[in-house]
Amino acid sequence: MSQAEVDPQSDFPHGFPQSTDIELYDFPADEDTAQMLYWMGDDYVAYLVDGLQDGFRGQDPGTELIALKCEERPHFLTSGRQDTGAITAMTVTFRLQALLKDSAGSHWRLFLTARYRAENLDNPKACAVTASVDVA
Repeated sequence: MSQAEVDPQSDFPHGFPQSTDIELYDFPADEDTAQMLYWMGDDYVAYLVDGLQDGFRGQDPGTELIALKCEERPHFLTSGRQDTGAITAMTVTFRLQALLKDSAGSHWRLFLTARYRAENLDNPKACAVTASVDVA
């Protein structure tokens, strides 16, 4: 695990923010990505932000997520039914960079690998999602 204090003014390149509350950079906005991540809701980026924010605040309730950058396109691994071709499970991996401000006022840059696994996608009532986040 590696953490480093950063200067929030210089460590994230300026780009087109995708949100007004948290600066978001380089998340794919193409229709293919959105269709693959339909199980995360209408806004997969908001789904990611909410989950990460909850995790950070679980460790330090005063933590603020200031910016989140998608370092590369998400990677998908799917499995499905041979007979129908329906996708029944999917794992998506995001490589992210997060800029945080902790409750003491220090800024941190974290490099994250966030993995989300959705199962039973062919049965919406039984669909289950698990998540794990590694800090490198």
